[in-house]
Amino acid sequence: MKNLILLFFVSLIASCASIPNSENSPYTTYQSFTKSLEAKNFKKSVLFLSKPNRDRFEKMNEAENFDNFFPFFSSTNTVISKELNHFQKIHNSQACLTIIGFDKKNEPTSINLKLIYEKNSWKFSFVHIFYYKSKSEFPTHAACQNPPQE
Repeated sequence: MKNLILLFFVSLIASCASIPNSENSPYTTYQSFTKSLEAKNFKKSVLFLSKPNRDRFEKMNEAENFDNFFPFFSSTNTVISKELNHFQKIHNSQACLTIIGFDKKNEPTSINLKLIYEKNSWKFSFVHIFYYKSKSEFPTHAACQNPPQE
């Protein structure tokens, strides 16, 4: 019986170690990513991307820089100049993060990000930027916008 209880607690501790926590949330990852973009630390910025995105970039790295290869990812720190709110939804190893606010022209804007949990941190898989006619159109929850199917 002692072995069974001990096994239960070891399993519980091990499973908790792989669960994302609030200190490593999609939103805190977004904040860290935008700081790396503001500092123009593109080597660090690439590390925030999911493995398929990093792999694609590394294959093409000789021909293009980060800004040209990932124009939407590289502009996430400048799209919204006045952030109003954010929403995140986590399901297993995937997350959706929506940031709402206004751009430099005071136009209502949102950024939808899809993240994947890889090697104990959130990585950006996809980004979609939306512009609205009025702030009444702002989303009220996190949404992932998947890339179009080819």
